[in-house]
Amino acid sequence: MIYKQFIEERDFSTHAKLAEDLAYALDHPVANDKNSYGIAEKRAEIFHLFCALCVRSGIAVPRLDELVRKDGLEKRKDLSETAAAFLAAAAAKLETVPAEQRTQLQELMAAYRVIAQIESYSGASTKNIAALMNDILTDDPIRPDYSTISIPSHPESIAPNEPTRILIVDDTATEILNSHLASSGIANTEFRWLLQDCKGFGDFASEAEKRTELEKLSKVILAEEPQVILMDQGLRRLKGSDVVLFLLQELSSKIRFVANTGGSPEELLSATGGYYNFEKGRKKQALYDALRGR
Repeated sequence: MIYKQFIEERDFSTHAKLAEDLAYALDHPVANDKNSYGIAEKRAEIFHLFCALCVRSGIAVPRLDELVRKDGLEKRKDLSETAAAFLAAAAAKLETVPAEQRTQLQELMAAYRVIAQIESYSGASTKNIAALMNDILTDDPIRPDYSTISIPSHPESIAPNEPTRILIVDDTATEILNSHLASSGIANTEFRWLLQDCKGFGDFASEAEKRTELEKLSKVILAEEPQVILMDQGLRRLKGSDVVLFLLQELSSKIRFVANTGGSPEELLSATGGYYNFEKGRKKQALYDALRGR
């Protein structure tokens, strides 16, 4: 499904900007990578918020997102000999216990069978069983109560006067989604994402090698033509603070940078000249200041 097309064909009224930003996230390849750790769970959060907007706007919710539906879904496998023997032993005792205990035992046997068939190295959870249930209920799956999901908002005063493109630069896909979700819905803004994939970790072999990577990343960043950048500090082998200084000092960029790290922000704050760290969306004041041009 293409969510951009979905919103263009419907009237989200006062929620139109937030719907647009959520649709961007749901359509983006980074948020559709089923092999990226934690993406399905974060995507589910964004999808269900999108559905809550539909309900608030009197719009029929879209079909349950495929990646969301399959999150936690484990293919049922044959019972192991140990599990089968345990269930057989339990079944043999059914007639020896009182009726009320027999019902409890049968319920537990059914639960044991399902868990034994789906558990992996990380065990099994209610999330896995819920995914199995929704796999059966494909046409009418069990969904959250969308009326209870709160709709995020921002002060109207922080919206920039001119159209402003916000670029999120990070080396972790889920953190891009966290930052995006926390920034969504601000009037006169649009988003771009840059998932940094500089190979390997550790120090560069030489300053020349480091400069090559800085030039390469800076070229990609400038091609997106952002006015504001939410910059992570740990970009694999590069530091966000080095990227900021390279763009500001060597390329004379006029971009407004916002520190956006989950770790120590000192180097990044020093490079950006900011007072606040966005902290993957937990401290929005940092972005608000940038949008106001401070």
